[in-house]
Amino acid sequence: MAGSSVSDSHGNQLAQDQKWTRSYEKHAKDLSYPELKKWYTDAIARLEIPSITNLVQLLNKAQKRGDHSFWETVVNKDFPKLISGLESTGLATTAQLINNYKQSVWSCAISTHASRKEIGKAVGYFDRIVKSGTFPASSECIALLKLLEINKIPFPVLSMGRSQSTSTICGMEPAYMPQSKTPGNIFINVESLIHRQTLVAQMGLAMLYSLLQHKQWPTDYFYGYLLVLLDRAQMADELQHVFKVVMPAAMGSIPTYIKNSPLFETSPHTWTTAIQAMSDCGKFDLAKQWFDEYRVDAMPKLREESSSFAKLNRKLSSQSRLALLAYPYYSAVQIIRQHTIDGTSTSWYDLQQVERLLELDQIREQDKLPRPFSGVIKLLKIFTGVDEHFNMDKAEALIKATDMSFSEPQKSRYVQPEDYSELAWCYRLMVEGHLAIFKKQKEQLGEAYMTDPGVVKTKEHIRFWINKFEPARAKALPRCSHFGRLRISLTDEHFALVRDIM
Repeated sequence: MAGSSVSDSHGNQLAQDQKWTRSYEKHAKDLSYPELKKWYTDAIARLEIPSITNLVQLLNKAQKRGDHSFWETVVNKDFPKLISGLESTGLATTAQLINNYKQSVWSCAISTHASRKEIGKAVGYFDRIVKSGTFPASSECIALLKLLEINKIPFPVLSMGRSQSTSTICGMEPAYMPQSKTPGNIFINVESLIHRQTLVAQMGLAMLYSLLQHKQWPTDYFYGYLLVLLDRAQMADELQHVFKVVMPAAMGSIPTYIKNSPLFETSPHTWTTAIQAMSDCGKFDLAKQWFDEYRVDAMPKLREESSSFAKLNRKLSSQSRLALLAYPYYSAVQIIRQHTIDGTSTSWYDLQQVERLLELDQIREQDKLPRPFSGVIKLLKIFTGVDEHFNMDKAEALIKATDMSFSEPQKSRYVQPEDYSELAWCYRLMVEGHLAIFKKQKEQLGEAYMTDPGVVKTKEHIRFWINKFEPARAKALPRCSHFGRLRISLTDEHFALVRDIM
């Protein structure tokens, strides 16, 4: 084993092993999983030290392929022996190497156990990193937060590895982990969904402070996800502070050598989340202000071919990238408003917001950006559900133009798995629009509706869109959450009408 080799040899042999590993590493990114696995097995057989980069790649691929037994062997059997062997050399030059190995493998273990819903093991590795004097990176924090969003997962009290300092960092006051009400209990009693959402958001804020304190600079993806958590927990003030104070200050503190990385540039998705959150809580003036900032300052830079955003999405066509830039245009408004009285929730279309959305759609057209699915869906809601703007001809033209992007790749934007869910949602709205016409015709015509030419044509439309809706829904269901399933499902009333027609 590598450990015995290192302990029995001298520093020169260790240097040779490391040199061999680095030379091999040049080609590792091109290796398939079986090739990486063979590389590792051969390295162990030759008593050589696997490179960190290759080892992490191997572990990630083993997890993705469900090769749990091999993953467990590497992490729980081989890795401790490797560390023991390195430590036994007593060489000062190995101290940083050992630390890098531990951080990399433990980080990988957090994400792996979180994906398996093994909260205890994920927290255990999280604590190991904190106790070592550093802090897990953004990606591992997100993996843990995503796991804790799931109902029934026990909610742990985490150590955030804080120093005694309570100073403000990048405009952010110290944020602390929620604590258990029962002394000695490492788990918090979660009382409701909103309580869990609040706890997860508070944990996200505590992680943000610790990331900044340890100079583990949060990525844009972490910020975007944190904003989503704050929005769900209805923590609008905290969200506003993070987006407009902490994020700009942190960006100004990032070392120059990583500042230009696309991982740290505020993406259209994060802008969309922030703007949407303000419109969700009724702060429409602020949502408009942020949208104007995005359109005037951020969007022109992001659309440049030389931008970090373009480099990060270089595999997408230019049209695909432009479509991503258009998402904030549809997040500055909330066309459907909700109100709850005595436990009864009612919703209605806000006509002022509807008009504003139609205006923003025209602005997007002026800015020469393709319409994204979020825009298609909101417009379809208007054309199929708002009496003042009900127009199935416009709706049909809109959805047919959207559907064409799947059959004409040279004109299309990139098709992602979640697009099938949104496409099924579009088809559902088309079905419901024509069902509304059918229901009205049936009420107006009475018994005569069965032979009326207009009704016959409406039924043809309904059959056409049902035949589009059902296959798209079947493709989308395996990827849908509970709420995702609801938005691509017809109501019982609609199903009854469809059965009458089909």
